[in-house]
Amino acid sequence: MTIAIRNSDPRHEGVKAFLARPRLQHLIGGRWYDASDGATMPATDPASGRLLANLAQGTAEDADRAVAAARC
Repeated sequence: MTIAIRNSDPRHEGVKAFLARPRLQHLIGGRWYDASDGATMPATDPASGRLLANLAQGTAEDADRAVAAARC
């Protein structure tokens, strides 16, 4: 499946701004968090190898926190 985002789409700028952040965090319980151990991992475009973003690399502790938040 291919999804195209047109440059004229007003949502495009928001996506670009979000991906331009130096590090993408986990959204848990409505708040943004780094990985509990601070680790990150790269997300790359498989076609070009270009770095898209650095993602928070979740741990078991992060998963537990997300599950607990979802149960509230």
